[in-house]
Amino acid sequence: MSFCKSSLLLYAVSDRTWLNNDTLYEAVEKALKGGITLLQLREKDLDEESFIKEAIEIKKLTSLYNVPLIINDNVNVMLKSNADGIHIGQDDGDELKIRELIGPDKILGISIQNTDQLTPSVLENADYIGVGAIFNTSTKLDAQSVSLESLKDIVKKSKLPTCAIGGINLSNMDSLKYSGINGVALVSAIFDNEDIEASTKILKQKSKSLFFKNNVSHMIFDLDGTLLDSMGIWDDLSSKYLKSLGINDTSNIDNIVKSLSITNAASYMKEKYQLDKSIEEIIIGINNLIIEFYRDSVCLKDGVKEFIKKQYGDGIVLSIATATDKEITKLALTHNNILQYFSLIKTERDVKQSKAYGSKVYDSILDELNISKSDTLVFEDSMHCVKTLRENSYYIVGVKDEYCTEDIRPLCDYYIESFEDEL
Repeated sequence: MSFCKSSLLLYAVSDRTWLNNDTLYEAVEKALKGGITLLQLREKDLDEESFIKEAIEIKKLTSLYNVPLIINDNVNVMLKSNADGIHIGQDDGDELKIRELIGPDKILGISIQNTDQLTPSVLENADYIGVGAIFNTSTKLDAQSVSLESLKDIVKKSKLPTCAIGGINLSNMDSLKYSGINGVALVSAIFDNEDIEASTKILKQKSKSLFFKNNVSHMIFDLDGTLLDSMGIWDDLSSKYLKSLGINDTSNIDNIVKSLSITNAASYMKEKYQLDKSIEEIIIGINNLIIEFYRDSVCLKDGVKEFIKKQYGDGIVLSIATATDKEITKLALTHNNILQYFSLIKTERDVKQSKAYGSKVYDSILDELNISKSDTLVFEDSMHCVKTLRENSYYIVGVKDEYCTEDIRPLCDYYIESFEDEL
């Protein structure tokens, strides 16, 4: 089974000493139903023959859920059970020799505690690293303690997919939010529960909200209300247009036409104010005001520029999916000096479909860039777009915008109050 960094999101490590009334097989099945993304079978006190037999049975189970099975320490058990990989510690053998034994297609995980252990051989042969113990743990009494700052340093210097382990549970997981890890490895937090499936679901949602954005290679952003603080332009656009013609008595015109299409709004203003212009000319005049706003005035929401630069610097591919005209979009991004960070801009006009009625604009970006949906986060602020994304199984980051009054948070995988909070 192939390995991807999102497999580390909720990594369960078995330990039968934490089991209550379940067999290990029953406990693992409940954890799989709850949503674990990787399972390590750890049996320090089981003879090898029994370990192999157990691993073969557990492998059948994990395969049903498409979850990789990792064997702790024992290459022979891994090979004879056809498990998906092996995890080793610092004293469990040479990683190059183990890689030669297991072959290039099996998963190799390595435990480390500091950057000195990030040797060229580890970086070349490991598929992921486990770092810990992050908190005090009774599961492994000889585990070395690793500080949060050391964890961040390891993540930054290794560039390998990374999970944290050691005493992690629902109450302390939040402290790891900005560490850069791809997920957490848990033992008692999963298996020491009366209802393993229910508690695992809660842990999965928590881990997803904290770390999923570290597991993607591509981000798609809506423009207005998500990156740009631009929704306010519609509050007084009609009155601004009339004032440009020398008409100051606008009599609440903005509230009257805000629910109309631009053609109907132009028609209404022509008749009410007896404008000596065609409807087409009025539309052009309004569009010119919009162009001026995006070209000269529109601002990014707080923290957006720094957030975009950080993602770009981390190698994330960035795209835009918007209802706004492509040339106007470019004007706004150029005005705010972030156009250069985006690989692709797609508009509703390009795909002839509104984001309210389908996912074509998002799908077309994935097709053109040859990027999978599972590697993509989509940032949106409006309910109709979020509903479309949810119906089409995209991972959604909701973005707060004061002009959107509907609560989109229940439909989102993650929610941003402000991009500044994500730096």
